[in-house]
Amino acid sequence: MEKSIDKDFMNNLTRLRLSAGLSVKELADKVGLSKQIIYNYEAGRAFPKAGKLELLSKALNCEKADFFKS
Repeated sequence: MEKSIDKDFMNNLTRLRLSAGLSVKELADKVGLSKQIIYNYEAGRAFPKAGKLELLSKALNCEKADFFKS
C-alpha cells in the first residue's frame, strides 16, 4: 500500500501540471525529463530526487511543499 505522502505527491503533481495548462510532454520538456518519467511520478511508480523536485517546482511555478499538501 502506498504511503499517504506518495498519494499526495501524485495527486498534487497532476493537479499542479493541469492548473499550469501543461501536458505531460510539455512538463517533461520544461524539466528535461522523458514523458515516461513524468507518467511514472504521477502514477506513483517513481519519486523524484531533490534536484528533480526543484526543477518541477520551478516549471510549475510552485513551492516544493505544494507537492506534499493533503
